[in-house]
Amino acid sequence: MRISKNILNQYWEQAAIEQTAIDYLAQGYLIKKQVRIADMQALLVAQKDNDVIFFDFKSGQWDKARVNQALKLRNYVAHQQAGKFKLVLVNAPEEKQIEIEGLKDVLYTLCLEKAMPELRHQVTQATLEKISDIEIHHSQVRQKEIEVKGSAIAHFQYNTDLSQVNLPYQESFLATFYLTLSHDLNLKTLYEFNMDMSSFDE
Repeated sequence: MRISKNILNQYWEQAAIEQTAIDYLAQGYLIKKQVRIADMQALLVAQKDNDVIFFDFKSGQWDKARVNQALKLRNYVAHQQAGKFKLVLVNAPEEKQIEIEGLKDVLYTLCLEKAMPELRHQVTQATLEKISDIEIHHSQVRQKEIEVKGSAIAHFQYNTDLSQVNLPYQESFLATFYLTLSHDLNLKTLYEFNMDMSSFDE
């Protein structure tokens, strides 16, 4: 009998939730599961005094709706809750992660060139904090280039008031890309780069 990867991922995710709960209980945190927050749900919340942590868990590949659900929770916690958001990545032991050195730098530059101008139309100040959660959905090494399709999360900080020096707000957006890299890992051809910034207007 062969057990499907989707079923295995469900069990690994549940195991990760239980292990995280045990770890934080041992540190003196109060644990709550399946917590409703507005129209969202946090799979796990750990609280000790004023330290409140909202957890989400990712096993396997998410579709766009699930990514946006996690981003909505993260942004809500950052804006409305006096707490922190943590995304726990859960991978079955046999699952291999593909990494391409230098891809994060290429995506960072693309976000600055493609997404930052649009964001600055809506706010007074903005900076790109980091790129995270890069997922490669397809890659192929050719004689003169590397073809890559995938997605990533771009994290921005911004301000709506020029009189303030700091950047108090945070937003995270899903970016999808289809490109080729030269073998020295520079961008060669950009076929597609999209960033879903619709949540910014909510």
